[in-house]
Amino acid sequence: MNKIKYIFVTLLIFFIVFNVQALDEETKTDTKEDINTEIKEETKVDEVKEEQTEIKKTVIKNNGFINKNGISYKSEPNELGKDVLKTLDIGDVVNVIDSTVVISENDLCEQGYYNVSFYWSNNHKNYEGYVCADNITFEVDTSKYASEFSEAGFPESYYEKLTLLKDAHPNWVFKAFDTKLDFNEVVKNESTIGLNFIQSTDPKYLSLEEGSYDPINKKYIEMEKGGWYQVNSDTVAYYLDPRNFLDQVQIFMFENLGYNSKYQTEEVVETILKNTELLKYSKHFIEAASFNGNSVSPIMLAARSRQEVISSEKDSETNLLKLSNSANGFKYNDQAVYNFYNIGAYNSCKLDDGTTGYTVMCGLKYAYNNAWFDAETSIKEGASIIARSYINVGQNTLYFQKFNVTGNSSGNYSHQYMANIMAPVSEAKTTYLSDNTGDGLLDSQIEFIIPVYNNMTEKKQEKPVEVNEEKKVEIEEKAVVYKAINEVVNNAGYAYNKDYISGINLNTKAFNIIANLIKDDPNVKVTIKNNDNKEIIGEEVIATNNIITIKSGDIEETLRIVVRGDVNGDGKVSSVDYVKVKNYIMNSNGLDGAYKLAADVNFDNKITAVDYVNIKNYIMGGNTVIK
Repeated sequence: MNKIKYIFVTLLIFFIVFNVQALDEETKTDTKEDINTEIKEETKVDEVKEEQTEIKKTVIKNNGFINKNGISYKSEPNELGKDVLKTLDIGDVVNVIDSTVVISENDLCEQGYYNVSFYWSNNHKNYEGYVCADNITFEVDTSKYASEFSEAGFPESYYEKLTLLKDAHPNWVFKAFDTKLDFNEVVKNESTIGLNFIQSTDPKYLSLEEGSYDPINKKYIEMEKGGWYQVNSDTVAYYLDPRNFLDQVQIFMFENLGYNSKYQTEEVVETILKNTELLKYSKHFIEAASFNGNSVSPIMLAARSRQEVISSEKDSETNLLKLSNSANGFKYNDQAVYNFYNIGAYNSCKLDDGTTGYTVMCGLKYAYNNAWFDAETSIKEGASIIARSYINVGQNTLYFQKFNVTGNSSGNYSHQYMANIMAPVSEAKTTYLSDNTGDGLLDSQIEFIIPVYNNMTEKKQEKPVEVNEEKKVEIEEKAVVYKAINEVVNNAGYAYNKDYISGINLNTKAFNIIANLIKDDPNVKVTIKNNDNKEIIGEEVIATNNIITIKSGDIEETLRIVVRGDVNGDGKVSSVDYVKVKNYIMNSNGLDGAYKLAADVNFDNKITAVDYVNIKNYIMGGNTVIK
């Protein structure tokens, strides 16, 4: 009986192994006969969908480029699916989620569909869907334009996308602008608080730096009304890297904004302004392009004005998007004024009545001071300011107006038209859509000026994908320490600034400073040591750069002491201190840390002749701020 069982089990195993091997061989031949059961069931339920799809395997790179304009992006692997996005265009980068190609027999897609994701920078979202493999290029032959791109000054990392654009638009001209700047240094400077904002509450794009994040309440600080927040350096790097925007649409942020009447027509301007109350001013924008000797793109002017002064509210009668108070004749000092580009619309300003005004009112004040009392004057004279202040001084692209890296007389990182880091992206889209309306406009000889930086990474900068939680927790923990220690120090009459405690007078003794620090809470523990780690106690005099440790509850902080005027750290003010300050001003000797802070005796955050005069007067018994 056991033998029979053994034979039966053996035969069963042999049968299973044989059939598995046969099935594996059948799969390897890729006969397209292995039909997905789930898709079959869906097809039976919904006869409107295309006939059965089939699957084949192929080996590809993860990323590919869209190689045609107006490519459909569907929710299903066929043309009957819903639109995930309206279209994809030349140069758009898609990431292939699965190397499986889904074949649809009843449509025009020969190779089948890839399941891909696409990041749309306009709204910071990834979209997943299906694109026909016919419209994706994985290997771009850059050799045909390599010499042209090299002579123009482009690094090889620009070649792939520029090749796709050149294939589609042979008349387009691409010029490299060598900024001669280090990319990382530019990112650092453009990350300065106040320079670049984003209208988003997604924390992965937002800065955690002081002034942009409240670590005590764990809240990001709104920099401007309307939900504008400071971006972090990773977000700056993404928007600063030109290689992220070399596609059919976003390339227009690099368009030369000089006037080209061959394709910058009134018809195109009307397309930009359609469905808005700006439409009736189309002619003024065309005239502004060459007004008073200007040479500025009317397309850019119209796109700029639309972004600046069109609200989201529609007129109930005309159904047109309404003008904001910046351009609808709102009164300033009882006079109707117009500012179609929001020039001078600073975050805050002092108005003529002595009150503080914000953005729109600051712009209206500017319009009033320039006598822009009608729409035509505002549009034309505002265009002259843009031409004179930006186009004519090298900031002749949307990109350069956002990121001034041109080395012009204003200086890098200043004279930047808008704080909105996404402005070039949105305005480029408006320009492209308008140019795409007329027959042959996109085939015109359009010039694009694209910046190049030193020390760029081999691959383009990626968008931020997550919050730096480690940094966030560290900042929040430090804030708790700062709050507790700052309360103790302030109550003692001293000042706490990160690594230093200041506001301590000359000849202060150890027991005095300790008594002041613990007067409100006897449980606070204080120890003071010199640089040799010897404890300073009792009647001993405190000196600059002594080390003080303050413990309040479970929180402990170690700081360096700053005694005003004691620049060499001997606890006295003498001719030695005077000479050190004077030498520092004459650039013959350096000061740093607590010693440098001690040299700023008048607390103006600078070390000048005023400081060494105060030290000299103290030594001579004259008037001085040193106590």
